[in-house]
Amino acid sequence: MPLYDYRCKNCAATVEAVRTIATRHESPSCQECGGDTSLAITTIVPVSETWKQNYAKLQHVPYHPEDSRSSTRVECNGVDINGGS
Repeated sequence: MPLYDYRCKNCAATVEAVRTIATRHESPSCQECGGDTSLAITTIVPVSETWKQNYAKLQHVPYHPEDSRSSTRVECNGVDINGGS
């Protein structure tokens, strides 16, 4: 079963809970203050070579398919999607 993250509406603490997909909206109580929680949005983005090319075009960044770890960095929300540091 998937592990979901919930955020407390009162103290902003994060609570993890194992839920089925069908019951993921049944929010647990906050372990810190006992307040109500809501499901935190989690985004998983698969990154393919085609995605990198399209993203680079949108950001007007040169794309080098022969060297995806080149000095040209393609970032998404501050994260280097080429896998470099």
